[in-house]
Amino acid sequence: MADDFLKLPESLIHHILSFLPFKEIGRTCVLSKYWNDIWCIYPNLNFCLLDNETDEYLYQYLDNQVENPEHPLLDRVENSLGKCLARRRFIKEVCIELRTRLEVKTLTPKLDRWLGLALDKNVSKLVLNIVNTRWLVLTPPVTYSVPEQVFVARTLEVLDLSGCTIEENCFVRIELPNLEKLSLSLCRFIGDNLLQKIVCAFPKMKHLSISQCKGEGRSLSVSCKSQLTCFFLKSSNEFERVEINVPSLHTFSFGSENAACAIDVTGCTNLRELYLDGVIGMDLERFWSIFISIPVLKVNARYLPSMYKISSQSLKRLILNGWDYFPGVEIDAPNLLSFEFSLTHNLSSEFNFCFWSIPKVDDINMMFSAYSFRKACRAGLEDFILKLHNYEDANWIIFDPNYGGFIMIEKWQAVSFSSLKRFAGKSRSIRILISLKTETSMVCGLLESYSIVKTTIYFIRSSPKFAESFYKKLGNCTAVNDNYCCELLVSPSKVKQLATPAWVSFMESNSRGVSSSNFAFFMDDDNGGNSFYDDLEFACKM
Repeated sequence: MADDFLKLPESLIHHILSFLPFKEIGRTCVLSKYWNDIWCIYPNLNFCLLDNETDEYLYQYLDNQVENPEHPLLDRVENSLGKCLARRRFIKEVCIELRTRLEVKTLTPKLDRWLGLALDKNVSKLVLNIVNTRWLVLTPPVTYSVPEQVFVARTLEVLDLSGCTIEENCFVRIELPNLEKLSLSLCRFIGDNLLQKIVCAFPKMKHLSISQCKGEGRSLSVSCKSQLTCFFLKSSNEFERVEINVPSLHTFSFGSENAACAIDVTGCTNLRELYLDGVIGMDLERFWSIFISIPVLKVNARYLPSMYKISSQSLKRLILNGWDYFPGVEIDAPNLLSFEFSLTHNLSSEFNFCFWSIPKVDDINMMFSAYSFRKACRAGLEDFILKLHNYEDANWIIFDPNYGGFIMIEKWQAVSFSSLKRFAGKSRSIRILISLKTETSMVCGLLESYSIVKTTIYFIRSSPKFAESFYKKLGNCTAVNDNYCCELLVSPSKVKQLATPAWVSFMESNSRGVSSSNFAFFMDDDNGGNSFYDDLEFACKM
């Protein structure tokens, strides 16, 4: 079989190797002369130097304020990467990620050399991500200035720059005729309306992302981009006006803490997805003409001044989350199929869930904090759930970020709202979720969002079929299967030992006198243990 693999076309072998971590690909060079030859022409390079890969001896120079500190480690890095770049006849992708305390004048000549070697080999994708812990404390920060050669690389199709400076006086022209995707994050622009000039320079642009940059200017106008389909803009509050006139645009995402920023997307006649991310105090009524025509809308706001209305025959998916204060929203979306709602802080006393008319919704996910859940109950949450056409299939998910545990309840009617409110009063750190269809993805998302190391998932008033189905679906989640091992719990005493007293009390009070079984399993990110799927037997009668 190994001989058959080596008979594959070179391009196919490279494609298969691309699914491996870059370090593992490099290690194949010791297998044989043939594998060494494969490594020497592998066209994708991913170079990463982080603080934990450097030594304190190097930083002793910095702490003593020695200019241009040199150290064999940096020379070895420069020599190794330089050789990788120089001996390849063709390079397709280069990713350079640096997290270091070295001064910019020390790094600049080496970065210039690396980028020059890559661009001379007709690279099509270039990613440069620089985080300098020394620069972060400087005002303004001193960052690496991108050389002109990057902006005249005719073969570049993807350019991703983070933590860099782009100076107008460093280049005389921008000539990237084949660039399709541009991402600029935490960059600094030096020059009048430089960002505007950069955005307007690429005729084949399809995907544009600008996030938390400095020196953006007060206005941005994007037009005449016949191929632009996705535009993600997260402003650092400098913009006073943003005008997008791109009929081909399919997805637009905007985030800003400047409530006064004027946004005009009326020229985006084919817009299908609108994401308002991290907005504060913005009057959403200005988007009324857009709301009525798009199929997908997401509003992630920290604060909104007043109740607003979403009325649309076209809306298919709606996401509302991230509220510090939720004044309420009226929803009239007769064709809505998927709805996500998150409320973790305060809820206006004037709001009631009867303001929501979404009769066809088939997939729903709602998350509340302990405090907001009690407020939501007073605002008619239970009556709203009962109006859903498939409410009987809804599940409860209870999660405590501090404890890291989950409680799964197969049928939402199996536990009363009053019981949950009492539980929320005793465990004020919990999150209470209502889910239709996607409970597995919600658990996976919470594990990732809160960086949970160990967790116990309990099933109460749930059938063995539901618990086993959930267990297998969770095992199919790549993030879970790669990072956790599973220990099936068979001892009630062990379950009580892991759980908090409030959880034990809630589970016991909701397990008496019922015929359904209770189950639990324990997940640990200790990769030295068994993998998630080493044991598929799911039998944990408590």
